[in-house]
Amino acid sequence: MTPRPLRAVALVCTLKTSGTESSSEKLAGEVLLELARHEVVGQAFRVADYDVRPGVAVDEGHGDEWPILRRHIVDSDIVILATTCNRR
Repeated sequence: MTPRPLRAVALVCTLKTSGTESSSEKLAGEVLLELARHEVVGQAFRVADYDVRPGVAVDEGHGDEWPILRRHIVDSDIVILATTCNRR
């Protein structure tokens, strides 16, 4: 039996929704490309595109889209967190 490839998920934590250029998304993409060279299957998600409710529960109720992202995290071997760095 062939082992399954490692899986990676990148959470892009920019404040900008999709369609807007993001350095965090570019960074996550570069990391995923490098991992792909090592046969790691990866996918990036822009957290700002999801309705993630505040709280500590796995699901904060109607409309909370955190469970969608959480499922990708749980199913992955590697989690990448790409954030902005605002140095002033």
